[in-house]
Amino acid sequence: MRDGIVLAAVAMALAGMAGCAPARLHYELRPPVLAPPQQPATATPRQVRLRLADAPACRALASSYDGTAFGLSWTLEPRHLQIVTNPRLSGFTQSLPVELLRGIQQLHTLLDRAVGDGCLSPAAEHGALRRIAEGAPLAPDVAQVAVLGPYTVQAYIDVGDPVRLHLTYGLLPNQPGRYDLGYVAREYRLVVDTNDGRGHLELAQTAVFNARAPRVVPPAPVELASSVARFYRLFFFLRVSASNHGVALLGADTRAKLDEASHAVLLEPRRCLTLSWPGVSCALVEPPVGLDAGLRVWVQGRPVVAALPGTVRQALEAAGIYDASRMLSTLRVERPWRGRLIPVTAISPHVLLGLLLLGGERIRY
Repeated sequence: MRDGIVLAAVAMALAGMAGCAPARLHYELRPPVLAPPQQPATATPRQVRLRLADAPACRALASSYDGTAFGLSWTLEPRHLQIVTNPRLSGFTQSLPVELLRGIQQLHTLLDRAVGDGCLSPAAEHGALRRIAEGAPLAPDVAQVAVLGPYTVQAYIDVGDPVRLHLTYGLLPNQPGRYDLGYVAREYRLVVDTNDGRGHLELAQTAVFNARAPRVVPPAPVELASSVARFYRLFFFLRVSASNHGVALLGADTRAKLDEASHAVLLEPRRCLTLSWPGVSCALVEPPVGLDAGLRVWVQGRPVVAALPGTVRQALEAAGIYDASRMLSTLRVERPWRGRLIPVTAISPHVLLGLLLLGGERIRY
């Protein structure tokens, strides 16, 4: 009997080391909030603390934001950042208050600057944002905004884990708009090269869809892969002129240049076509070529990129499943929580289809 208990304890320990979660741990999706496990009966303010490196630039950083009325505030005093969320943050969904979005954007800007100045590692920044999203019951869209930033308001999103780029173009060069005759989908990822989070874009995979027969894959009309270490930012829509508009990929070798160039491009979209700053690049991608951002998740063990806003349904569509009704009874979603994957329970599989993702989820059916 004693041996059996010991073996069971060992098995549980090994499961924890492998990243498996005990069955009792689960997210509970009860619209409009997604509640992580182990929540107290009465929600209380939660804190995320970060200590910056000991350097002159880090000691000089100081900032604060009092959004207590919206559930988010922080204080950065020399080398110590304390982020506080309170239960009011759990009451927001969909149309978030402008002041809350501004606060989240300022927090991202502050953390990005700390990373750019060498005061904080990119992993620490990402980990802090995930802790905010995973630490309390939140609407899935609030959690996603906390991790990825308010991209729907600021009109851009930074490229890097878990955000990937998805380039699509027609398979037939003489009929680039005829996606029904076949199209190519290329996925690009950012490979981090430096301690401050800069990296180069690398082609992760290429797939052909809607082709009736095997064909030679034409080269991409826009070359995104690069060996240059930069920060990359995707702008969802730039109207350069009445007939010239599309998405733009901005790259810069410092965060300061990225922010300065972003401000210039947002004020005057035509600057993207003529930008000639040292260490800065801007590529405009126009229809019928498509370039969008998505979140990398797994469907039936296969990695896919779910286009933003990144729902479970969109992840299934990225895997080639356009009629999800046939697998609703067996649909299962696991979501990262404190470095492990735990299941999401929902009152209805239909509700589960609309769940906004954070990246890294496992979807099975």
